[in-house]
Amino acid sequence: MFLRPTEEQRNILKRPLGKLLRGTKEEVADLLMCEVKELFACVGDFVSGTALDAGIKTLIYIVDSKTERSNIPLHPKLESLRRFYLYNPPGVINVDAWQLFFRILSEKKVALVLVEGEEDLLTLPMIDVAPLKSKILYGQPQEGAVVVDVSEDLKHRIKEMLKSMPELDSP
Repeated sequence: MFLRPTEEQRNILKRPLGKLLRGTKEEVADLLMCEVKELFACVGDFVSGTALDAGIKTLIYIVDSKTERSNIPLHPKLESLRRFYLYNPPGVINVDAWQLFFRILSEKKVALVLVEGEEDLLTLPMIDVAPLKSKILYGQPQEGAVVVDVSEDLKHRIKEMLKSMPELDSP
């Protein structure tokens, strides 16, 4: 089963859910090192590479080997991580993501989730499962990266949004 955001929800999600770090990969890496010591998760190839290059400890990396729809190679530092796979077509959220994220969280070992499709919307279930006060990093197209501080308020808003998304048997 899949969840598909409504047009109104898509417009809301175009705005950053946290603090926007603007700039090139190098500039974002510098800003990120000032902002965080560790991350719960990185959602996206650009931000995963940025966090890795900055030496920021991260539990879960979620990538689809694309940046702005262009294919890119897997970051070399991700090659050796234990891998999980998730089918998640563009524009939807595969509800299997929750089970996978809870499994990785329970094992507390660094993991790579390789997404067939698109990882962008997986930030939402990641916020849902993340511990309070943890940080999640995701890419903001054409601008930089967003650091999300997971709070009760944010978790509540995301849960409400997820509950109101139409369910689809297939994307």
